[in-house]
Amino acid sequence: MKAEYNATYRDAPHSNPPGTTENVHLSHQSLAAPATANTTGKGRILVVDDDDSVRETLADLLEISGYCPLQAADAQKALTILRQEPVVDGLITDLTMPGADGIVLIRRARELRHDLPAILLTGYADEVATVAAGAGVNFHILRKPVSAARLLNQLERLVAKLPDA
Repeated sequence: MKAEYNATYRDAPHSNPPGTTENVHLSHQSLAAPATANTTGKGRILVVDDDDSVRETLADLLEISGYCPLQAADAQKALTILRQEPVVDGLITDLTMPGADGIVLIRRARELRHDLPAILLTGYADEVATVAAGAGVNFHILRKPVSAARLLNQLERLVAKLPDA
C-alpha cells in the first residue's frame, strides 16, 4: 500500500515577527498503520520541535516512511533521550525553541554521539549557515517550508552516509 504525504512547515507564531503563522498541511492516500510497531526500520530518528503539531506531523511522516521516530519538545529532553537510547541514527531539529536552540542542541548531541547526522529546519537558512560555520558545527540545513520528499531524501542520504546530490 503506497502512502503519499505532502507536508508544508512554516515557522510557528512564537518564533517569528507578528503577522507570520504556522502552516502544517498533511494529506494522505491509502494510509494504513503498520501491523506491528516499527522498532528500527530505516533507522531511529530523533525529532525535536517545541510545536507539538509540527513535531507529531514529522514523526508521523517518518513512521509512514519506515523510520522509527523518537520525539522531544526541547533540547534538554532530546539530550536525555540520546543518553538513554542505545541507538539513534539521526536528528531533525527546529532552530528556534525555548531554552537551547537547534544549533546548540546539535553541538551537544555530537558531544554524546560524534557522528550523529543532523538536519536543522529553519526559516532563516542564510543567517544560520553563517552562524553554524562560525561555531564549527556541521549539519544539513533545510529551509521551511520544506517538502516531505526533500526532507526524506536528505534524511535517507545522511543516515546512509551518502554525499549530497
